Amino acid sequence: MIFNYIIKYAIFRNSDFVVNILTVIERLQIGDVLKARILDRPDLGKDERYGRRVIFELNKAYPVLMSPLLSIDELEQQCLQALSLYYDISTLPCMQR
Repeated sequence: MIFNYIIKYAIFRNSDFVVNILTVIERLQIGDVLKARILDRPDLGKDERYGRRVIFELNKAYPVLMSPLLSIDELEQQCLQALSLYYDISTLPCMQR
């Protein structure tokens, strides 16, 4: 599902970025969160999902933030920052370490 959001924006149509973002999702164990609907934000629409919003925020930060060129660690931080705008990331297993 996240792949559909990635290919929507031309700057993310990059094989390295796709591999890196999927690596970040696996490392952080946030795949299920990214697929989930955002239920507490009716202003975003009826079928808005966390994954779509994370990719949207990364795109919105371009060209200040060159997401496709970030290292995996840098991309991980940016993904968490974008996700934190919509989700309480303190509840994520990766934040419990």
